[in-house]
Order: sequence, then C-alpha cells, then structure tokens
Amino acid sequence: MQQAYPMALGIFLGLLLSSGIAAVIMRNSVSESQAVVNTNSQVASVVVSDR
Repeated sequence: MQQAYPMALGIFLGLLLSSGIAAVIMRNSVSESQAVVNTNSQVASVVVSDR
C-alpha cells in the first residue's frame, strides 16, 4: 500500500501535465477561456475518479 501511493501520485501529475500541454495546444485554435474550462473539467474528473 505504501508503494502504490507515490505511483498514483506520479500518474496524477503526469495527467495534469499532459492536460496542461493539451490546453496550450488547444489555445492556439480555440479561445483561451474555452481551453481553460476544458482543462478545469478534465482535472476535476481525474481528481474525482482517483478517489
């Protein structure tokens, strides 16, 4: 159980980073506010599913 927590945290941070990169890419084609909303909803869904 002690081993699983850091791994889950690493996966979570990886998803957070990748969603941030995706938001930067999307920002070039979509308006900035829309990209931010998409990023926030993705992060919220990941946090809820992780718990």
